[in-house]
Order: sequence, then C-alpha cells, then structure tokens
Amino acid sequence: MNRNIDNVCLVPSSLLLPEISYKYREVNDRLLSCLENNEIWFAKLQSFNDPFEPARIFSGTPYGNMLKNDIDESGILCLCKSNLNLAMWSYYGNGLRGIAIGYNTEYFLRTLEPVKLHKNEYNPRWRYVFDMKYDDNELGPIEEMSLLFNNEMTDLERQKMFATKSNVYSHEDEFRIVIKPQVTFLDENPESQWLSTSGLYKHSQDSIKEIIFGELCSKLDRQRIKQILANRKINYKEVVRSKNSFTIELRDDLE
Repeated sequence: MNRNIDNVCLVPSSLLLPEISYKYREVNDRLLSCLENNEIWFAKLQSFNDPFEPARIFSGTPYGNMLKNDIDESGILCLCKSNLNLAMWSYYGNGLRGIAIGYNTEYFLRTLEPVKLHKNEYNPRWRYVFDMKYDDNELGPIEEMSLLFNNEMTDLERQKMFATKSNVYSHEDEFRIVIKPQVTFLDENPESQWLSTSGLYKHSQDSIKEIIFGELCSKLDRQRIKQILANRKINYKEVVRSKNSFTIELRDDLE
C-alpha cells in the first residue's frame, strides 16, 4: 500500500495494511443501500458491544476533557484483515448467511468522505488508521502530555485511546479507521464547537474489489447483491464449511 495518502495517519507509523480489507455484514436493506450508493457507516465507540469501550482514564483537566471528547465524538470503522475469520463470520456475517465485502484499502482511504458536510466545515477530515493492540493490562491512565508530540510515545498513547482491547478479542484480527471530531465555529455562537464525525461516508465504487458470500447466504440475496453491483469489476467468492474439521475454506462462487 502507498503510505503517502493525503490526510491519512497510520498508527503506529510502521503499520502495514493489507491490500484488501474486509467488512462482515448481514444481508438486509441497509447493506443493500450501502452497496448501491457506495456508502459505509462510521459508528461511535459508545455503540460497540465491548463494555470497556470507550472507558479510558483522563486527568479531568480541560486538556483531558478535550481528549475524552475526541473519543466520544469520533466516527470509527472496524475492518478485518482476513476473509476466513470464522468468529467474524459468526458474529457479523450472520453465521455464514451474510457476506464479507473486500475493499481495496488504498482506494477506500483515498476516496472516503462524508455524505453530508457541515456548512461550517472547511478542513478535510483526517483519517487515522490504527492497528489493534490486545492487552488485558492496558486500562491505565492516558499519558496526556505524550500526545503533544509526534513520536513513538505519541503513537502508543493514541493506540491506547482508540485501539486497545482485551485479549479475549484478539481472534478478531481487527484494525480501525478513526475520523476525529472537527473543531468548527457556528454562525450563532462565536466560540468553537465540536463536530461529531460519526455517520454515513461515501467512497469510490472502485473501492469494492471482492464480495465473499457465506455458504448459507440465500440464492435470492446473492442475486440481489450481484444485480446491484452489475457492470463492476468485482471478484465473487464463497466461504464454505470444511467437511472434516471446524474450519472454513474459500472457493470461487458457484452460483
């Protein structure tokens, strides 16, 4: 992947992203709309199923409160590095009844932008890409002063804030794209305000390179998805259960 993408910051700076990254999805009307309109949802950490998110320890000073606001108002997208993650197929792919969308990571990052810009928003939204750290002992205070510098310690504290989870989740093989809140000035208020960055984002249709169907995805759902994505250069695959072990295998889509 090209590491020099405008308004993208990799954390840590040595992070190597896969050429293709995956989002596991249940087939429903929301998914079909997102595929048709080349959109994807960035959520707030408060909506995640991990009860320790977004629990972080700050100083309570104005600077500490600003950092806490960074977490609370950021838009976050979780992706997986693998298309053969059985746990992710079970949790988010509806038990092999759903799909995994394979995005060209570089195209995706280059073309990602909000569906609706705020009228007072003038600066591009920075995209921070985090590798996940899994550590049961990392729920300590944030070293806030380290975040004022751009060095190795800064990366460690950013990762602690946005991309650290218990070891129990290490099987998810996750990385995250975080879009931090914007500071803007509203017409009716001369003081700066925080603009939340969660919500719908659009991307180039060329970002989607693969659709991987779960073995139990219905024929109707497969047909609907292929119809929406007709005339695009997309590689269709299927994940099926192995016959002699608790594993899954990737093969060409036979439908």
